[in-house]
Order: sequence, then C-alpha cells, then structure tokens
Amino acid sequence: MRQGSGRRAATALLTVAVSIGLTGCSFPTFSDFSLALDVPSVSEGLDSLATGGTAQLSSPTIRQERYLTVGIDTNANTAPLYMEDSSGKVSGIDVDLASALADELGLKVRFVSVGDVDSATASTVDIVMGVPSEDLSGSTVVGSYAESASAFFYKGSTGVVSSSDLNGKTVGVQSGSVSEQKLNKTTLGMSRQTFEDLNDAFEALESGSIDYVLCDAYAGAYVASSYDDIGFAGSLNDPSSYGIAIAASNTALKQSVQQALENVEGNGVYDAIRTRWVGSLPTLTSSQQISDIPTADADSSSTDSDLSDASEDISTETSEVDNAKNGSTAGSNAVIL
Repeated sequence: MRQGSGRRAATALLTVAVSIGLTGCSFPTFSDFSLALDVPSVSEGLDSLATGGTAQLSSPTIRQERYLTVGIDTNANTAPLYMEDSSGKVSGIDVDLASALADELGLKVRFVSVGDVDSATASTVDIVMGVPSEDLSGSTVVGSYAESASAFFYKGSTGVVSSSDLNGKTVGVQSGSVSEQKLNKTTLGMSRQTFEDLNDAFEALESGSIDYVLCDAYAGAYVASSYDDIGFAGSLNDPSSYGIAIAASNTALKQSVQQALENVEGNGVYDAIRTRWVGSLPTLTSSQQISDIPTADADSSSTDSDLSDASEDISTETSEVDNAKNGSTAGSNAVIL
C-alpha cells in the first residue's frame, strides 16, 4: 500500500528534531553551484540553522576558499544518488552527503559536473562522489557510503530469500536494464514480465500481478519507500561499493574528509540521509546475496564472476524512475524526508 504524504511529512518533522538533537551541526544553504545551476535554498526553518562555522581548510588544500568543490557525474540521472529536475534543482544521496561533509569542515559546497575522475581531482574539484576503487591511478577513494547490486523486491519484510523461493514465481524487470542482463545469466525457473520503467513494475508488484521486481538495489529501495508493504528480498550478485575520490597527492584533504565522513557516520546524519532515500535497505554486503542461484553456463551455483560481466550501471534503471517522486529540495541536508 502506498504511503500517504501526511505520514512522510510527520516523519520529516520528527527526523529534523532527532537529527539536530544528535548532531548539533548546522545545515547551510547552498546557492553557489557551478554549471549555472540556479539552486534555491532549503526551507526557512533549516536556513535558520546555518551558523557559518569556521573553515577548517584553505587553499591550496581546497581549490576555492570557503568552498568544498564536489564533482558529480551529472550526465546520468542515477536516482537516488543524484537527480536533477527540469528546473535545475538537484537532490540525492550524493548531494546530501557532500553537503554534510562540507558542513563538518566549516565550508559551503558547490557542485561541478565531471567525467574522468583522475582528471577532475587533479585540476577542477576537491572530491568526486560515487567512485569505485578500481582503475584509478591519480586518485584515492575514501570510505564506502553506497553499494551497487541487482536486487529482488517483494511484498514482505526486508530479508534474504532463498533461490527455491524464487523458482516458479513471476519477476518484473525493466526492459534492457543491467538487471535483466544479469537475470539472463541464471537458470532460475521464473516467469518474466518486462516494464518500461520501475514505477510500473512496482505498481504491478503492489497489485499482485507479479511476485518480485529485480532492479538496482538503490533504485528499487527508493521506489519501494513509497509503499509500506514492499521490502528488499536479497541481491542477485555480490555488491560493489562506492566512495569519495580525492587526489592521491592531497594528503591533508584526504585526512580531513575521512574524519568528516566518520563524524557524519557516527552522529546519525549519514543514517538520516540513507533512510531518507532508501528507507530500510540494509548496507549491502555478501551476506545479503541470495545463495545457490544457478547460472546459465553451468549447474553450479552463481559466483560474483558469473554475474559481473554485465557491470552495474544504475543509470540504465534509474533514468526511468519518476522524478515527481524525488522529494527534491535542492541543496537540502539529510534531515528532510
């Protein structure tokens, strides 16, 4: 059943109170974005919390005085990590977490569209959000705040089902998605129904016309948060993690960002960000992977290498997520749901 807006509004008020009580940190407004993004401030209530703390970093450790310059790949709407609506408002986990890190460092935040990570950290930005640790030569990845895997969702409580629970059931997938490709690598005895977007797939799941949806875990959790009876049922493949890239030579910034990340993870802000965007989705590890899934090339159970050839690109599944559901308050911090 879909959750009503009144419930979400009440939760937002409660989360504001709890987060402020836990962290005591300020929540600045963010109006200075690159890319000519005209980003409005958050609500007046949060505006009043901005204290303009003392900056802990300065040039040459950061590229612009008083600002943390954050790189994000804006070429794909990878909901709920990053989204930009038709009016230029940006939101998502990357936006909220970068804003919280900047606040910890006593800085304002500005966002820059980037492509190659090493080039960006070497010349234009301080950090880049959402970066895997592989294939970087000039950058170091700090922390791990998000994961990527294809995951099943069903009408039930969050948990991990068995492969036998899947056999004989009907699964919905987004046509042409990475998750559909990974499903093709298995011999699960599931009927399949394809959909143009995840919203339609989850509506079918809610109505009972299908038993499961298979999609990117974060995209699925983002859509599932609109329902009070749909939960995570386990991942198809072993998850990969994403962190924050910093120029390898910038030791001072690396240490400061690492400490800031540990602070927001320890004071409740990170949990509030995660809950805002992916609800009750657990942090994905190998323990959330469904075991004994048969693969198409052998009778043996699946391994990470069996299912990883179709590398996860969540933009193939999240670009079709209804942006009307993105809860966008551009530049907002973690405490608005």
